Amino acid sequence: MGIREEVERAMRGAERDSEGKISAEFAFPESSAVFAGHFPGAPIVPGVCLAQCALAAISRISRKKLSLRSIKKARFNNPAGPGDVLVVSGVPEWDGAVVRGKFDIARKGGGGAPDTRIAHISLDALADD
Repeated sequence: MGIREEVERAMRGAERDSEGKISAEFAFPESSAVFAGHFPGAPIVPGVCLAQCALAAISRISRKKLSLRSIKKARFNNPAGPGDVLVVSGVPEWDGAVVRGKFDIARKGGGGAPDTRIAHISLDALADD
């Protein structure tokens, strides 16, 4: 199973608010293939998987299959590991078949709200269909 499929399996749902902001939750079990070799004894979610989480959220809302074109900027603040509930949020902007956006990824805290920033990723993707 590839990264795209692992991310899709980890998604718990996605929604869009009235202002166009999307948010989605993800949780990767310890058995997930995303942790293979990254890193033995101290697994963390790879940065490429975090970017794929943003794409998966956009894809779920738009019902379009997307391919990553580029990561314009990425800042990784804290690691995320097995079982962490991650919240991805941002506003995708469409220009024809191209979608761009800046997305925050945070760990969901005990009270249900995102409380620890994991990463901020700016990316471009292309709709495959």
